[in-house]
Amino acid sequence: MSGADTKTKAIINYIIPYPYSKVGSYEEKYNLKEAHEDMMRLLLSFDRFCKEHDLKYSLADGTLLGAMRHGDFVPWDDDADVMMTRTEYTKLRQVLAEDSEIKVLKIHFLDRVTTKELLEKKIYIDLFINEEKPANELVFKWKKFKTGFLRTAFHNTKVRNVRHDKYNKTYKKIRDIVSSILGLFAKIIVGPRDIFELNDKAVAIKKHKPSGIYTRYTSRMYETGRRFNKKSYDEGYGEVLFRGEKLMALINSDTFLKEMYGDYSLLPSEERRKPEHPVNMLDSPKKCIKFFN
Repeated sequence: MSGADTKTKAIINYIIPYPYSKVGSYEEKYNLKEAHEDMMRLLLSFDRFCKEHDLKYSLADGTLLGAMRHGDFVPWDDDADVMMTRTEYTKLRQVLAEDSEIKVLKIHFLDRVTTKELLEKKIYIDLFINEEKPANELVFKWKKFKTGFLRTAFHNTKVRNVRHDKYNKTYKKIRDIVSSILGLFAKIIVGPRDIFELNDKAVAIKKHKPSGIYTRYTSRMYETGRRFNKKSYDEGYGEVLFRGEKLMALINSDTFLKEMYGDYSLLPSEERRKPEHPVNMLDSPKKCIKFFN
């Protein structure tokens, strides 16, 4: 990263189209008040840890959208998201210690952050790793296949995402059979080896020619369509007000969110204003979880 990373500007979300207080009834409707309070404490712990160790991060996805549109969580959102580049994530892993304020873990190859206290309550925030994809599309597709194949070794777990509910029953059945077969092969090939380390090797950029596009294929194999221009990072990081606290975010957050969601300033339809994560990932079997400190 360049010296632009350290450049800061005024508070980024100085315009709030839909203040939280005007649409906050959904928090009560879906019983999210305590979860939002716990996730806020966790975000503050992560922010404090990053600033103490000179690590750059940004609020991400729904949490960044909430900051820019509501100055708070999206009232019906049931999780929290942050993101780092691969370089910053590597630095994070290097400064982690057993007694660190935060704990970092992977569940199904997806990174999470929690604390010892909130781990008991099964509260975490998603940590996305953004990495520049190879310019060669065949190389990218091969990496995507390898990581997807390794993921099948975690087949038949409790984790489900409501985005998958759009598929019809026949498709789901075929998908389940194929996944079961691939999962059996994956278990045989992986054997006693650390599947998390195998995945990290599979996604490594190494000497591939970069494309100028960030992707999350390193951590979210099933959402590789979420790609965005690396230039979204070029302005560096600033601060957003979130529940009255200053947290870190891309100075170019507006561009980032438009690339992710289009016109994010508009509220979604009433039927879409609901939580999306019916199963807690920490309920996954132990084989799907790896702690780093």
